[in-house]
Amino acid sequence: MQHVKRDLRALSVSVGHSDPFRNRHAYLQVKVKDTGVGIPESDLSHIFDRFYRVDPSRSHPQQTSTSTGSGLGLAIAKAIVESHHGQITVDSVCDCPHSSAKGDRGTTFTVTLPINPLRSEIFPTI
Repeated sequence: MQHVKRDLRALSVSVGHSDPFRNRHAYLQVKVKDTGVGIPESDLSHIFDRFYRVDPSRSHPQQTSTSTGSGLGLAIAKAIVESHHGQITVDSVCDCPHSSAKGDRGTTFTVTLPINPLRSEIFPTI
């Protein structure tokens, strides 16, 4: 797998792919990682649900007085990724008192999409 990595302060993005001519199941993988407070384990299984929002008190202090979103963004992202026969996953280490997770805090979203080497396309046709 080849990787390209870019760090933007508290956010890093890495892109990798397998060789479509050596690997029968070639794919493109994008990882987006932040170093924020993380997502509590109890919320991880719900964050791709429509209208689901993590406790607003966990948001950045300057954002707590305003809306933190509608809870649709990750549901839409998942629908788009799955419509391209891909997968989106989340891994998070929460900086919360009841968290059993250990390690650097933050959240990583991983999007994996298949590559069709015969047609030289990254995305399947709709």
